[in-house]
Amino acid sequence: LQFLRAYFSSHSPQSVHPHLKSLNPLIFKAIKEKNAKIAADALRVGCALVPILRSEGFDAKPFLKDFFTPTLEKLKTADTEVDVKETSITCMALLISHFATEFKSELPSVIDILNERVNNEITAAAALRAFETLSSMKNRVELGNSLPNVVKTVSHGLSIT
Repeated sequence: LQFLRAYFSSHSPQSVHPHLKSLNPLIFKAIKEKNAKIAADALRVGCALVPILRSEGFDAKPFLKDFFTPTLEKLKTADTEVDVKETSITCMALLISHFATEFKSELPSVIDILNERVNNEITAAAALRAFETLSSMKNRVELGNSLPNVVKTVSHGLSIT
């Protein structure tokens, strides 16, 4: 998994595309893994995979549902290690920020989960970075009523320091 992440990050998307049909099912299966170390590493690979799927001229549609589903499952899981929680937040933010139009119906529930994570002391920083990612993309993601909660959390954090 670490090799794949390094490979995806250091090679052109066009050099990776021919291998995705065989690699993606393995990556998505690893995201579902109960072992936290494996799941977190697979989610990091997923983070490196998003720009490859998004590259010009590549049809990512056949892979998106199989990528989104296990990532959402990990995002929803409350009783898992911090590393998995944080990487699932990051991976989902990247996935949604690049493919929001593909997940319009699921977007409100994802935003609700991210809102919950902002209110959690352990996952707040990752969730705030996720909202930053979502709000800074060209194709703006509708964040619903999240802004007051995010501002409140940031304000609270600033008042502590």
